[in-house]
Amino acid sequence: MQFHHIFRGRTSFFAAFCTGILSACGPSSTPKDAAQQLDDTPLTEDAPLDTTPITDAMRDGVAGDIDHAIDSPSDSDCERCGGKECVDLANNPYHCGSCNNACTPSANQRAFCEQGSCRFRCEEGFVDCNGNPGDGCEAELARDDANCGMCGSSCRDGEHCVDGQCERWVVAGISTSGDHTCAWTESGRVACWGANGSGQLGIGPHGNRTTPTPVLGLNEVIQVSAGLLHTCALRRNGRVYCWGSNELGQLGVSPISGRTISTPVQVPDIEDAIAVRVGRYHSCALLQSRRVRCWGGDIYHSLGEAEGAASEVISFDVGSYHGCALTQARQVMCWGSNWNGQLGDGMTGARRASAPVLGLSNMISVGLGDEHSCAIHSDGTGSCWGSNTGLQLGDGTNLLRRLSPVMVRGLRNAVEIDGGGRHTCALLQNRTMRCWGDDSYGQLGDGESPPSSGDEPPMVMLDNIISFSVGGQHTCALRADRSVWCWGQNTWGQLGDGSTENRNHPVRVSWF
Repeated sequence: MQFHHIFRGRTSFFAAFCTGILSACGPSSTPKDAAQQLDDTPLTEDAPLDTTPITDAMRDGVAGDIDHAIDSPSDSDCERCGGKECVDLANNPYHCGSCNNACTPSANQRAFCEQGSCRFRCEEGFVDCNGNPGDGCEAELARDDANCGMCGSSCRDGEHCVDGQCERWVVAGISTSGDHTCAWTESGRVACWGANGSGQLGIGPHGNRTTPTPVLGLNEVIQVSAGLLHTCALRRNGRVYCWGSNELGQLGVSPISGRTISTPVQVPDIEDAIAVRVGRYHSCALLQSRRVRCWGGDIYHSLGEAEGAASEVISFDVGSYHGCALTQARQVMCWGSNWNGQLGDGMTGARRASAPVLGLSNMISVGLGDEHSCAIHSDGTGSCWGSNTGLQLGDGTNLLRRLSPVMVRGLRNAVEIDGGGRHTCALLQNRTMRCWGDDSYGQLGDGESPPSSGDEPPMVMLDNIISFSVGGQHTCALRADRSVWCWGQNTWGQLGDGSTENRNHPVRVSWF
């Protein structure tokens, strides 16, 4: 077939007009799988299909500027095309102009059939800046560094496009999860990368990303917490916004089975949060009252008590189904799941009411993994408890679990600690990191593969670190120069280096 390129695009981001229409005749409905073939975007509430009829004004005005046409036979006689029902060849996108001539859109396009010819329109927010019909509507004006706000408007080095404006990005913090990573900037912007199967990147119903992608419409953010399939962010005004899977109401809005919300929504009734953390199916915030409030799935009492999971809290963290808080008395209080002794109370029963961890006092930091917990003593040593299936407790043994705290062997001068799936890392006073536990994907960052049980935890091949975050099977760190480095599993691009190759040593995230 012959292609006619008749598009040169509207260059203004705010004036971009992009809709798509599919229409057919007869009482029968189009098969669902065929509809999905015509549109890469799932037909969910996140991406509703516009079925508004095309008017003459639309054809003669904006729509005329952004069409690609494929010539098809003009015969509009009603035929059966191998089926029982009548097919309108003039308007059916699966039999456009002739039987079995389907209109197949390119990237970021919607397809429809008009008078026997296939037509395509850009999805909302996308335009065709390069004039090449083969790659569809390639430019997203809201976050395309080469076409920011309008075609041909490029951002300078060190700047990135967000909401159609070029801004300088200086990273303030990072957060990792099982399959994705997020960073926030000093100006309050957020970018995420990695898996996006449940919309956890906050970028809409798009695919995985191997490099950071800005979250649109979100600003003044001072903290982000990435969970398994959802993410939450805290704004300066004390309000919390979340996105991703909402299967059990972990976004703070009414749960609908299997539903995802791929752009930020505000958590209702929280106006005074000062910190946020998320688990597998729940989310928590530390309020100005110094109490922890949680919402979402209350699996194994992971939400804690109704009046708050803990009180007089300085800082806190959550694992898959449990949480621990550091109190003003420098005690560690834990609640939730306790299968592997991750509450540190010497037992294995789940708790709704928080209880102190046995034998701990004068603590300065607490960090949780999926099913284990750790804390830093005021003298810079560390203790861990819970699951030890990957040697993540660092006690030099291969016991599968510990119901009460054990000392991390060889750890000294630590100031912060965090846990992942089956590994743990600590930041030292000299701005270096030590990691221990499972190293199946290189998540310890020391360039070696086998798990370590030596006299001192392995040292990460990176220095001048000011903060870090431990994910399921990967780890990331922020250096003093505000560059971000990650290592470990990279199956979904969660390391942010533009590849999906696992790394056993730190690699720089390409964007920062």
